[in-house]
Amino acid sequence: MKTVSVTKIRDFNIEPTKIKRPEYVFAASGLVKLGDKIFVVADDELHLAEFDLKDKNKPGKWYRMLPGNLPLEYKPRKKAKPDLEALTYLNPYQYAPHGALLAVPSMSKANRIEGILLVLDKTGQISGQPLPIDFSKLQEHLSIQFPGLNIEGITVDKETARLYQRGNRKQGQNAVIDFKAKDFLRDLHDTHTPKPENIFCTKEFDLGKLDGQVLGFTDAVCLDEAHILFLAAAEDTDDAYKDGKCFGSVVGLMNANGSVKGILKLDGKQKFEGLCVHSRDKSQIELFLVADTDDETKPSALYAISVNLKDFETLESAVPFEYETFA
Repeated sequence: MKTVSVTKIRDFNIEPTKIKRPEYVFAASGLVKLGDKIFVVADDELHLAEFDLKDKNKPGKWYRMLPGNLPLEYKPRKKAKPDLEALTYLNPYQYAPHGALLAVPSMSKANRIEGILLVLDKTGQISGQPLPIDFSKLQEHLSIQFPGLNIEGITVDKETARLYQRGNRKQGQNAVIDFKAKDFLRDLHDTHTPKPENIFCTKEFDLGKLDGQVLGFTDAVCLDEAHILFLAAAEDTDDAYKDGKCFGSVVGLMNANGSVKGILKLDGKQKFEGLCVHSRDKSQIELFLVADTDDETKPSALYAISVNLKDFETLESAVPFEYETFA
């Protein structure tokens, strides 16, 4: 498997808060690039972090998404956190003419079911109050099919909204759960509750192993209408709650119909959990990544990689998957 070099861009140092929290983000789990800004969601925060790409030394700033406060201690905080694991940009559509940001929870526990929709104005700034999105109905439905439910990514294109289920060593079902995009977006603004009856299919994947550990989805991003790029990490853990040693991460290329074209190994042993496209010139693509350190003493950071579509196409990696339609 070919290895891709990873370049560190900056640490996610951030403005101090009134409470005694580290002045950095250390549990980054998703990101979106809009112009010269990077938005980062962390799985142990109630806020969105915003960073300026033009000045990598400038601390980021917080934008509150959810009310209340979380415990300061690590273990109680982990138990109470909303576990926002994915962040995506929604292109302009009927209910948000200038686009929106959507943060999605893991749904791994009954209290990890609240997402947030942030509508943008014509300048790309967040406009109005955060809109809470209730994923409880999806959590109840999907946890039956996936006992180790752990949603780690979301993509939305013109036709399809997709949730990315991360498998683990014991409960190894990696899956992509598909909705009609128009139904999914309507639910966000109509009832603020995505409905399980709007799922039209599920694809289950075997992504293989890295250094003997099962690879599980950690994020995904639409490259174009025909292709999706995804991240997967090899973590030594048996469930969706406990963290384990990470043996490395990969980036993969998937067709929109659900067939995986190939996988490239990312240099190092980091658990990369966030992915976005920085720029593209034909088949050459520049990507930004964020890593979750799983360590409150170490800041998360922004990284960059450069990949070529031809690199994926030359791999001899046929990744099987099962296809199931919902009645």
